[in-house]
Amino acid sequence: MPDRTEPLYGWIDESGDPSVKPSSTRWFAMVLVLETGPPGALAEAMAEINRLTPSRIGAPAVPHFRTLRPRLKRAAHDLLAAADFTLIAAAVDTRAVSERNPLRFPKVMYAHALSAVIDEAASRPRFEGRSLEVAVEDSPNLDLSLLRKPASAASRASAFQMPAISAFPPANVTVRPAPKHSDIRLGAADGIANALFGALEYADKGRKDAAAHASIHMPKLLSGADGDAAESGGLIVLPAKRAPQVIASHPWLAKVLAG
Repeated sequence: MPDRTEPLYGWIDESGDPSVKPSSTRWFAMVLVLETGPPGALAEAMAEINRLTPSRIGAPAVPHFRTLRPRLKRAAHDLLAAADFTLIAAAVDTRAVSERNPLRFPKVMYAHALSAVIDEAASRPRFEGRSLEVAVEDSPNLDLSLLRKPASAASRASAFQMPAISAFPPANVTVRPAPKHSDIRLGAADGIANALFGALEYADKGRKDAAAHASIHMPKLLSGADGDAAESGGLIVLPAKRAPQVIASHPWLAKVLAG
């Protein structure tokens, strides 16, 4: 049984463009990695991945999965997936965002995806009673003041409604920006976010290998690190109102959500 007096630690990173511009990526993915296994296991897995990565002068201490050669990248994802953690992700289909939807603004899209993954973690029954401390890779689009707040009159009049709650994050959640190379565990979120984004963006465009690395992490995303299939899956599709149509038009995503 987990010690409910200890905080729950998590790391968040994203991949893709939080933008609705035609030149931007279709998908924007955000990943939350929660250390729900033995303390230090995630850091140990990332340290082992770092040892596999050829050292270069000036290379960051935190390895970037996207820069690894194919064989090393597969080995890195396998090593990471062997660690015990819980995975939650938000996937925003930017092409499904209407002109009246506040998600069309990059900082709002970023904040709403961030709110979604944190909300999912904070509301899980098995984490009840534990405080949540989350490190988010610092980004020009990160604005903590935009984390889910009561809807403005303009938002309420639009097709998209921000949840009407008094404050977010809740009192038991701490969110702090972290520089890109400040924590090796941010590299875990970076690697998984990049893999999920690649699958969403390219798997239905003839890139048969695009979903390979994301598929390694699907068991954790669908049922949690403890394999509890009764727990809700950890993939959140936004905008929620359009999710059924988006899933129906995206065969790879439909397959993932079907388990």
